[in-house]
Amino acid sequence: MDRTEIFHNIIEDRGPEVFYGWGRKLRQALEGSGLSDDEQVVLTVLCAEKKLVKRILSESDDVSVKPLIEELSRTTGADVSLIYDIRQALFHYGESPVAMDEGGEFSDGRFRYRVVSGRRLCAELLGPVGNVGSELRIPEHVSMNGKEHRVISIGPEAFMGNTVITLLEIPHWVEAIGDRAFKGCTSLSKADLNNLLRDVGAEAFSGTAVSEVVMQESLSRVGDNAFRGCSSLRKVVLSKKVKSIGDGAFSDCPALEGFEVSDKNGLYSSENGILYSRNKAKVYRVPATVSGDVDVPRSVTSIEPGAFEGCSGITSVNLHANLIDIGKNSFKDCVSLKSIDIPKSVETIGDSAFENCVSFTALNVPVTVKKVGRHAFKGCKGIVTVNMPGNAPLRGLAIFDGCTSMTRITVRKGVDMDKKDVPVNAKVKFAHEQ
Repeated sequence: MDRTEIFHNIIEDRGPEVFYGWGRKLRQALEGSGLSDDEQVVLTVLCAEKKLVKRILSESDDVSVKPLIEELSRTTGADVSLIYDIRQALFHYGESPVAMDEGGEFSDGRFRYRVVSGRRLCAELLGPVGNVGSELRIPEHVSMNGKEHRVISIGPEAFMGNTVITLLEIPHWVEAIGDRAFKGCTSLSKADLNNLLRDVGAEAFSGTAVSEVVMQESLSRVGDNAFRGCSSLRKVVLSKKVKSIGDGAFSDCPALEGFEVSDKNGLYSSENGILYSRNKAKVYRVPATVSGDVDVPRSVTSIEPGAFEGCSGITSVNLHANLIDIGKNSFKDCVSLKSIDIPKSVETIGDSAFENCVSFTALNVPVTVKKVGRHAFKGCKGIVTVNMPGNAPLRGLAIFDGCTSMTRITVRKGVDMDKKDVPVNAKVKFAHEQ
């Protein structure tokens, strides 16, 4: 049973006034209702603002009520999605559940929809029926067989490749945006993310023209490459509830100046615009506009995938002895990076970690490194000498593919490799040789 159904049952049993009346009655109504303990605590906090909650539940117009709910959010600091669900239950007060094909698709003439399985009177928007204008406003509800269904998600690839849309307004019921939903919408410069949105799918806004992303309090997950290639993106603001940011979510964003993170976020933090884990053990993303020398904090143990990718202005990076993992694509396309001193604490170097670092001239991979990923140093055209005395296998990984200037590589005798694993002009020496 979802929350709207729970609130619908409470309203049928006790009436809507239970949410702005005597607190004891509310607590009694919530006992055994199906809400989690945390949800019950949050709802009690919200409903303590009785006059404001009464106004919210007495106003039938969704647009007019939005400022009131925002005021409630500011006043209590609590998750107001519960109030939206109460309003949804009130909207359908006295109605019976609709019997229909849970997997059926339908249209309102403008958009195609699908009924969401397991969610009462809810629909997912699948895409447009025909052309849409430059200003796209996702509808809050859609009618089917005389029953209003609230639109709670935007499906995968719903508007992918649409170059006409410039503005996107997402109503407050929408909880999820599917993979690639707006990928390649190259004219989309403004997207208002709503208060209930919890999930932004992989590549959802990749290749768009959005300039700022403000993640509202409800948002918890941003998928892989969600905003990759957003050439106008300058600022990203993370709320306290963001729990997961996928690989490459903000890669290839050349105008990105920095991240701001809520002090109440338990997983992420920012310093000088760089995105870290809260305890600064991980570097997640360095803005592409950072240039010159970068000193990575001594607390860092992991450079996460794509962390420095495309930072074309960085000339040197200072890594420290606590570092263990260098993730895939972590320094890819850092074309001005002249050299890097890999600490002897490092154990793994991921796929394409230093691909196209064309300014490298020499490379020393310490003996502690146990694994080097495919194409790790691919396209490093300036590398002349490589010292790699550890046991990390080289065979079949094309680690040095395109390193056309390499003349010598020193490896441990017996390491798993073949002549094809090094450039044609490179002479192989073994670590014990003088």
